[in-house]
Amino acid sequence: MEKLVTVIVPVYNVESYLAKCLDSVVGQTYRNLQIILVNDGTKDNSLEICEKYACDDSRIIIINKQNGGLSSARNKGMEYAEGEYCYFMDSDDYIESDLIEKAVAKMESEAADMVVFGIERFREEDGGVAETFEPEERVYELADPRQRFEFIAREYYQCHVAFEVWNKLYRMDIIKKYGIQFEDNRVIFSEDVCFLSYYLLHACRIVSMSDKLYHYVIRGSSLTGIGYKEPKVKQFHLLLNYVYKYAGQYDDGEHYIRSNFEYMYVSLMHDQYKRVGIGELPALISDVEEDELFKEMSVRAYRSRGHYIRFFGLKMGDLLSDESYVIYHRHNKAKISFAVRLIQLKRNIRTMLKNLKQR
Repeated sequence: MEKLVTVIVPVYNVESYLAKCLDSVVGQTYRNLQIILVNDGTKDNSLEICEKYACDDSRIIIINKQNGGLSSARNKGMEYAEGEYCYFMDSDDYIESDLIEKAVAKMESEAADMVVFGIERFREEDGGVAETFEPEERVYELADPRQRFEFIAREYYQCHVAFEVWNKLYRMDIIKKYGIQFEDNRVIFSEDVCFLSYYLLHACRIVSMSDKLYHYVIRGSSLTGIGYKEPKVKQFHLLLNYVYKYAGQYDDGEHYIRSNFEYMYVSLMHDQYKRVGIGELPALISDVEEDELFKEMSVRAYRSRGHYIRFFGLKMGDLLSDESYVIYHRHNKAKISFAVRLIQLKRNIRTMLKNLKQR
């Protein structure tokens, strides 16, 4: 018998997109679904659309709640989840009809704790494909805290399996056993990354496949469409505070993850630091430099910078080493000025050599 899969869909002011989303869910070739639609205090006709679909499909459950944001809606949905597996999707996107079937088959055949698949991003204004993401077909064995740490720092935080929750299928027993929830997206911005960081601290086997099964609609009013390219150092630093504290509860043995947390810290913060020039980093981190975790990580990152190339590879390790040096010496204008010129020269030479090689 097919195992039950819970699909959780938060709903808030998406009347123009909701029918296409729900059609793609109820039309799944995998039929044993519990479909939870969480009405997060929607103000348009989205609830009426949900009710219509619920009348036609007994697998659909509608949960009404006051508006509290995407994270609270997903958390509310998990309270009612009865499936062995759990899938999250956004209500303004849609999925391939065989997404659940393929993901469950991979989960079962590989005895996986999480399955990752590809994404196709569409522009709302013209329907054109803006970007595709096709993860490498791989099996990741994460038997101990060290391997989980390395996966999070090198693979997940470097976006090799994508940051988002909706291109992945999860085991509900892991979520329930460790009480994993989404932190408030109105505070940390990237609640997906936080949730997955928690989950990956407990996952022993991750499987990725290249099939593009999720279709993401890029719209100007979406959470990621507004100011997505602007650096959000304060929010991501807070996110890492959460992860650091969470790891303290479940970091077995010699507390390997917390003892080497600077690798995870520099890896994720690079996603924000890279949005500005290297010389702008001292000003960029001004909002967090008095935080205790930042103080600790900036020192530890500087002391560990000589090992980054070995851990992250030549290019990424060099970038992270440069960032750690500039941040550590942020109050020494003379050192910063010299370092920035040297770093820029090094990067210009690297770009020139790369261009020559491509000719």
